[in-house]
Amino acid sequence: MKKILVFFILIASLSGVVVNAQRIDDSEAENINRYTKVPPPEIFTNKAILNKTTNTVISVDFSQIFPGQAQFAFVYAMNIWKEIINTPQEIKVKAIWKGLGVNKKLAESSPSIFVKNFSNAPESDIFYAISLAETFSGSNLNKEKDPNNPDVNFHFIDEDNWQYDIVITFNSDREWYYGTDGNTEENEYDFVTTALHEFCHGLGFFDSFGYNADIGSWGLGSSNTATIFDKYVIQGAGNNVIINTYSNNSSALGGALCCDNLFWGGQNGYYMNLTGYPKIYAPVSWKNGSSIAHWDEATYQAGNTNSLMSPKTGTAEAIHSPGEITYGLLKDIGWNVSRIVTVTSPATGSIWKKGTEYSIQWSDTEENDLGISLVTNEGIFVCYINASVLSYIGKWK
Repeated sequence: MKKILVFFILIASLSGVVVNAQRIDDSEAENINRYTKVPPPEIFTNKAILNKTTNTVISVDFSQIFPGQAQFAFVYAMNIWKEIINTPQEIKVKAIWKGLGVNKKLAESSPSIFVKNFSNAPESDIFYAISLAETFSGSNLNKEKDPNNPDVNFHFIDEDNWQYDIVITFNSDREWYYGTDGNTEENEYDFVTTALHEFCHGLGFFDSFGYNADIGSWGLGSSNTATIFDKYVIQGAGNNVIINTYSNNSSALGGALCCDNLFWGGQNGYYMNLTGYPKIYAPVSWKNGSSIAHWDEATYQAGNTNSLMSPKTGTAEAIHSPGEITYGLLKDIGWNVSRIVTVTSPATGSIWKKGTEYSIQWSDTEENDLGISLVTNEGIFVCYINASVLSYIGKWK
């Protein structure tokens, strides 16, 4: 009789022309039914089996007209993120419900403030999203903007919501699916997917690049200071860091930003990707709110495990996991990311026949050993594997 082998990955520690000011990142709506579903990471769905607890606190202040169903879905999305990132500091989120137009974006978001030169900053004169800066400093850094005494170490994206770390506005004019099961209906947009996407921008998946009349720029504030994200944007096979290769406010930089040949150069992002450096969305025609601070749409299409942080989301498309390369990116910019193992092969529900050789492949956010238990769909134990790996990509036959 055919038996379906169900995987449980049990982690065992065996070892000056362009002004680029109030930038907001958008989630584009694509009016195409995709009929795809990416489930939440195992660290969330199997946290009881993994015996994992989290100390991360994400508090949310909803605007007065925020629907109850949407609030429930938003909290569900935040519960996924709480299992992924680890911080001793409370992450404070403002969630706003507002009409942005029926044919417009799904949502928009940003860190409320960028901070540099704070206590325990990994690098000087580099802007970090405030939630990440607070994690490094171990203290609350929110403060109101003082126009009479500006602080060059603070750049305000949303000065009206300075008391929050992340500000997300959802388009109330869209048709939303509020369920948390990922079974998104036709002609509806999955709310959990958009909440996960926008929160990630607030964590620092956020660049400072700008483009105007063929001129490219980078930098926030009067000092044109780069963000930590900017430091990892590279061009092509030469691995040239953009901000070290091209002059600021130049046509050469403008051409590079629209070359469809930009990648994420961080080591963790590289190791979590199976095909080299992850590709960044850099279309030949600049798109405000979408270019640079997303994964490439054509490379990470609907149904791909890394598609959450691509710029477009279709109807009937659910993506409830940030994806492996996004875990890597977050580690590169400084976040403490939980150990997450993702089985890339075989697919969920695959049927294995006795006497046939199969491969198990996975990605791991840590270079470490792990244990794999194989059981049948009837709960019958098959075997336990001690998998010693020397890279972020594992394979066992």
